[in-house]
Amino acid sequence: VVVDRAEKGVREDAEDLAGLLLTPVRRTTLGSPAMVERRRRVLREARKMIGEAPLDELNIRDLCERANISTRTFYNAFVSKENIVALAIRDYFEAFHRSMPFVRSAM
Repeated sequence: VVVDRAEKGVREDAEDLAGLLLTPVRRTTLGSPAMVERRRRVLREARKMIGEAPLDELNIRDLCERANISTRTFYNAFVSKENIVALAIRDYFEAFHRSMPFVRSAM
């Protein structure tokens, strides 16, 4: 089977994205209430920014300013831009999924 380079590149990108979505990210499960609130604030602002502009325009400095945190705090908590995007999308999807009536009635 011959796979051209473009197809192979697309497949590798898809595998990288799937791995990113499935890879655990440092979560603040234990920590002060201030840390938990800070993390929620960053995720909330990230979701807003994702809705306002294309992903390639998402800027970590702008996100940190809007969430009122330092870039160092951001990278300590979320590691990378890709991780915050994946977490923001996942959190949004989980909230959406919980709100679906058929999900509640099936439990």
